[in-house]
Amino acid sequence: MTPARLLLADDHQLLREGLKLLLQQDSALQVIAETGDGAQVIPLMQQHQPQLAVLDHSLPGMSGLDIVREVTRLALPVRCLLLTSYGKPMLVADAIRAGVSGFVIKDSAFNELRTAVDHALRGELFLSHAIDRAALRQALASTPVTDREREVLRLLIQGQSAKEIAETLGMSPRTAETHRNHLMAKFDARNAADLVAKAIEGGYGAT
Repeated sequence: MTPARLLLADDHQLLREGLKLLLQQDSALQVIAETGDGAQVIPLMQQHQPQLAVLDHSLPGMSGLDIVREVTRLALPVRCLLLTSYGKPMLVADAIRAGVSGFVIKDSAFNELRTAVDHALRGELFLSHAIDRAALRQALASTPVTDREREVLRLLIQGQSAKEIAETLGMSPRTAETHRNHLMAKFDARNAADLVAKAIEGGYGAT
């Protein structure tokens, strides 16, 4: 099996090297590019075409969150995980809205990063256990389920995958994943199946 290609961006060299060693212990993963400068990330993505980028939120030159926004704007075929020293609910909510695939608190990175990578490569949202779920739901409450998210939810309930939803609704698979991940956070769902169960319980099954 061909290893999944990863890009690693963190301006703390020791941490970056430690995370690289951790990730490359698994033969299914390969770090193909790394940098400590946020301004280099998008060019490196375009050059090396990684499947996943692990990004420090506070990168110099361009923040991790701004990189996620640019990846979404350019429709680059790469998923993004954010690393941060803190998990303020509004920051996490903004990252989910921007299209992030996961959010890992640095204090927990060596315990959670491998699991987060697995989730992200499957197109699923991962949130560090240290993140306050109740506060996050409150932060997301200012953006109730949109009409587009209702369409995505209806198709998820019908059993469609993100790729099938993208084809049905005329959007990119990444956009479909972003809508699904946003819904997972709003419903505090562990995965897509849990989201469907909670949506049906909440009365969305007939949408």
